[in-house]
Amino acid sequence: MQIIKSGLEAHLHNFHLDLIAGASITLWLPFHALGGDAAHEEHNAHNAHNAHDTRSLTESVLHNTPHSGNRDWEAFVDAYMALLHSHPAQTWPATARCYTTLTTLFIQCTSAGSTQTTPALRLLTTFLPRLAVRTSHAAASQAASQLSRALAVTNVNIAQRRTLLVHITNMLAWTYFKLHRLHSLPTALKAVIPLEVDGAHALNSNYSRADVTTYRYWRARSLLAEWKVGAAFTHLEAAYRGCLSSAQTHSHARSVSNRRRIAAYWLVTALIQRRCPTYTLLQRNELEWPFAQLFAHTRKGDVRRLYAALNRPDVRSFLIKMGVYTMVREKVECVAHTALLRRTLRLYMQLKGTATPIIPLAVFLRTLQIAHPDEPYTLDVDDAEAVVVSLIDQGLVGASIQHSSRTLVLAKSDNSAFPRAV
Repeated sequence: MQIIKSGLEAHLHNFHLDLIAGASITLWLPFHALGGDAAHEEHNAHNAHNAHDTRSLTESVLHNTPHSGNRDWEAFVDAYMALLHSHPAQTWPATARCYTTLTTLFIQCTSAGSTQTTPALRLLTTFLPRLAVRTSHAAASQAASQLSRALAVTNVNIAQRRTLLVHITNMLAWTYFKLHRLHSLPTALKAVIPLEVDGAHALNSNYSRADVTTYRYWRARSLLAEWKVGAAFTHLEAAYRGCLSSAQTHSHARSVSNRRRIAAYWLVTALIQRRCPTYTLLQRNELEWPFAQLFAHTRKGDVRRLYAALNRPDVRSFLIKMGVYTMVREKVECVAHTALLRRTLRLYMQLKGTATPIIPLAVFLRTLQIAHPDEPYTLDVDDAEAVVVSLIDQGLVGASIQHSSRTLVLAKSDNSAFPRAV
């Protein structure tokens, strides 16, 4: 709580120099200088003594400024005074009130072409949900509602307002994830999604790299919740490159942690998309475990070892915490079966000395039985056909089945027979 207040104070002290003039020196600087429990108690005692005088402080702050008599400015400054003077137990409601009044003030200022309140609203947009999540579930829900209203305010054809569009979207998406309201993510992101249509030029040219990178991460998380892996891969790849560019100028621990988090989800989508990363990328992000073995087993079509790796408690726990275990478990089985079919076909063609990509389903059945040692006698040709049909339906294999001879006929081109093959 104290950190949030200090951050607001330090920012708004500088921000309002032109507004509150000398009043800022007596009002904010003593609070900024205070620190520690003893200082906090002293500050609380001072506030208790002067709490009744908040209104007069507000008037003194606005006195002799262009905003004197402006009700929206008075409401905001009054709410901000209450926040600075609030008891720790009242910090959340005071912050929520401050955000509401600042949003109203933001509408007024931007309608007049001013961006004076933009930095303050951006700062408070960052703090509001974080404080709310630490306070209670009800507070987090309230913060989500306030951010939704602020997002609606910025999603208009007024340039001064749209500067905060992506940042508010990101914080709203973060709040929904904390509330486990994944179904609400598309609603949070829909205001920014149209900006992707022109090849992301509108995003990259009008918003900071940090905001765009964060947005792409949340957009990908939303797509993964719907199991739309291909689209998620594209956004995560862009987010990773954006994070990598930022890391060249900001190499602190937070940047490294963000890059690793993005890389982990990117690698999950790459695993399902059958796109193999370099080992250097795994090392750079300290993700050799568990992805090196998962990629190796998937590429070889080694379903037995792949399942063994996924069933390890540490790997399973890692993927569950990411929220992708069920999807990975289901999707990579198909990817592994595709790789297994590809290897079986190549070996069969070599043994037969033929260039025609045709293979009996009984041959593929035998490799399936080897790959699934726990159920070798329960699998039959019908199961092998069902696996192949599933792969064809998902676009992982380009082939047709001759049912009379129980034979699989694949496209002559390897790229057509196995689209996006590694």
